[in-house]
Amino acid sequence: MGFFFAMRVSVTNAILIVEDEDALSDALARRLVRRGFKVFVTAEPEEAIDFLRTKQARLVISDINLNRPLSGLDIFYTMKNEQLSVPFVFFTGHGEGTSELDKALKGGADAVFSKPIDFQILYQKICALLGLEADNLSVVQPK
Repeated sequence: MGFFFAMRVSVTNAILIVEDEDALSDALARRLVRRGFKVFVTAEPEEAIDFLRTKQARLVISDINLNRPLSGLDIFYTMKNEQLSVPFVFFTGHGEGTSELDKALKGGADAVFSKPIDFQILYQKICALLGLEADNLSVVQPK
């Protein structure tokens, strides 16, 4: 599991990204780190489940469909079955009306975004789910 982090942020604002497209997960992680979040990234659902069991992340951003034996929905339902409550935000490249999207929404996902993702809208949703004001999180300039 890779991770990125900003030194001034506690684990209380840690986000787990589960995405099998490296370019997307890296770009998203960098943008979130610049806004002060601690970010962990993995493409492996089993690794994500193990990580979430340690309760180190306050929010999960996951692709619904991963090119793995388990999907983002499998991670979501595993956490629900184990009564580990963490907000889930899903991505999908399949658009509205798909069975996966319907399952995520009916299952209690906190948000579902279609790819390509509008980062500003995603960022605002993340802040809302974590009880943070988006305007109060300054951008950390990379060194």
